Amino acid sequence: MLFAALPTAQSCYVMTSKMKGNGAAVADLTSSQTLLSMLTLPVWTLLMKNYFLS
Repeated sequence: MLFAALPTAQSCYVMTSKMKGNGAAVADLTSSQTLLSMLTLPVWTLLMKNYFLS
């Protein structure tokens, strides 16, 4: 569950740039995912801890 809550890898920006994709959009998305995961990962961790230790 926690691995599913993690943001995407930053290496996707490099791959997108090499394939002549929209690198700026990928950079924006990975940055927003990383910032959002800073808020949601503690919540998921707490939920999983309460679920498995109850």
